[in-house]
Amino acid sequence: MKQHANNKGIRLKNWSTGEVLYDTLHSTSNVKALNCRSTICTANHMNTIKEVKPIRTGDAVLDDAKKFIDEFYASIEK
Repeated sequence: MKQHANNKGIRLKNWSTGEVLYDTLHSTSNVKALNCRSTICTANHMNTIKEVKPIRTGDAVLDDAKKFIDEFYASIEK
């Protein structure tokens, strides 16, 4: 995975169709990488360490949900 020069995101190529997309949501993720390197990412492995997270307010959850929906619909309108 390579970062695109003009910050479009990580370039992803569908080898069966040849379509190229750019992943931009990864840059806003709060998830810490799990042993990821430039050639391999093991984030799909189950993380068995339980992390204690603070309880978020309803307003914070609602704001994140609205942001997600806006980004989702913006991405499919392209």
